[in-house]
Amino acid sequence: MNHRQYVELYLGLDADDELSQEKRREVSDHVTSCKECETLLATERETRAMLRENVPQIPAPDALRQRISASLDAADRAESRIMSARRFKRPIRWAAAVAIAALLAVIIVNGRTHSTANPAFDAAIASYVDSQRKFVPTVGAASTDELAVALINQFGVPLVWDFSSIGLTSRGGRIDKTPDGKVVAYSLYQGSKGSLLCIIKRDDSFRFPSGDQVVKGIHFYRYKGYSIAATNRYSVFCVMVTNLSVADLERALDRLPA
Repeated sequence: MNHRQYVELYLGLDADDELSQEKRREVSDHVTSCKECETLLATERETRAMLRENVPQIPAPDALRQRISASLDAADRAESRIMSARRFKRPIRWAAAVAIAALLAVIIVNGRTHSTANPAFDAAIASYVDSQRKFVPTVGAASTDELAVALINQFGVPLVWDFSSIGLTSRGGRIDKTPDGKVVAYSLYQGSKGSLLCIIKRDDSFRFPSGDQVVKGIHFYRYKGYSIAATNRYSVFCVMVTNLSVADLERALDRLPA
């Protein structure tokens, strides 16, 4: 089994624990040897768990279900004319069903469309993306103690984190000012599998959005393809953005004292 076969044929079934015992052994051997598929599986399971926990299940009207069923049947017939190998039929039907179900989950909530946009998270992601192109530390490049002292002087709390459990080490930080004169600090953590940026500032207007998981006062989110953690310590907000999974982020921060 190669990477493409796993993603196209078995990723969804594996995430839903729908594989036969024989196929599970084959799939497990591949996932164990393929870090990319291991990450994809963790993300897929995490996304499905988040949907189950946070998206209300509202029965679709009979007419809508009939239209969906008819569309799936039509897709199957069209696919069977194009693809000679029938083994592709079930995964394609399953993928279409999941796509439609996800769309309905977003649209049919209390009869209206919900917007998931979050300006604070959007700004944090933009800062993270910018840090991957260029990040010049002005403090704490030599030691995390130096970074902690600088943050204490600015904010009164040493918001320095230990991400060594997920392979990330500190690359230092910088303390800047926003156009309106407010102090904002950035600290970057990097490793072979990814990176993480912390953005620290005082922001009385920040409110934790819904749809989160909370561990030891830290709120975890999956947003626009990134994992985000947010916390408030003595009115100082810290938002962390990473390309790693929420599970990795939770595992690292769960090691901290409560």
